[in-house]
Parts: sequence; C-alpha cells; structure tokens
Amino acid sequence: MLTPHNPRYTPLVSGLIGNSLSAAVWIMPRMRRKNSSAVYVAALSVNCLVFLVAYSINSLNFQFGFRLYNVPVVCQAFMLLYFMPQYLTQLLVLAFTVDRYIIVCHPLKRQIFCNTRRAVVVRRRVVVFCIFNSSSSSSGAPKFRTDNDRGPFHRFMTKR
Repeated sequence: MLTPHNPRYTPLVSGLIGNSLSAAVWIMPRMRRKNSSAVYVAALSVNCLVFLVAYSINSLNFQFGFRLYNVPVVCQAFMLLYFMPQYLTQLLVLAFTVDRYIIVCHPLKRQIFCNTRRAVVVRRRVVVFCIFNSSSSSSGAPKFRTDNDRGPFHRFMTKR
C-alpha cells in the first residue's frame, strides 16, 4: 500500500519541482539568446516533466486502479506520450554532448555548428524521429476486446 510517506513519492515530487524550475530558467529568452546548449537543456527538462506526468498517470492506473486511459484511441496516445520521452532523453543528451564537444574541441567550427538556430532544428528533428519511433511501440499497446472477440490467437490456444 502506498502512503504519502512512501519513498517512491520523493523522486517524483522532487523531479516535478526541479524540472519545472529548470525549464522556467532555461526557456527564458535571455538564456537561449547565444547559448545553444540552453535549447537542449530546456528541451530535456520539459521532456522529463512530460515523462513524470505520464508516469504518475500510469501509476494511478496500475497501483490504485484508476482507469484513466482505457479507451482504445486514448490508450495508444497515452502510450505514445509514455514511450516518447524515454527515447527522447538519450537523443537530447547525445545532441547536447556533441554540441559541447564541438565547442570545446573544435572552437573554430563553433559559429557554424553551435548556434541556437541549428540547435532548434536538431531538437525538432530529434522529436519527430522519437514520435515515429515511439508510435511503433505504442501501436503494440493492449487492445481492449469485447466479450465476443476471442482474440487473434484463439485458434492456436484451443484444444482440438
């Protein structure tokens, strides 16, 4: 049984507060003006917020039995929002690392590759890639059947 003093709530609450503050700071135009890394860090904090909210909804569904997304189309859309941040985190960290690598190891190429406009384009492309990637995962979400539907493997599961 989960209680309010359960240690599972601590990372969730601290993550929601910390990522909200981080997103508020890094999204400010003054921070993003000449800092391409700010685009990646802001996207990463918003991405983590989306995942924490989706994780909270998923926990309510499985731990407490709240049926929040058990409608066929809503279930697939929720699974898309649940899987996408998990794929997106690694790619945003990779883009941020490449950005920092170019700035530190190839400072003369910084003006070409590490500007905020290019960071926004890279972020958009990564998000679109992750939407397509996670849509294939979310299409495998459980389908809800009626009582008359015996499922696709019924003929293999019955005795002959």
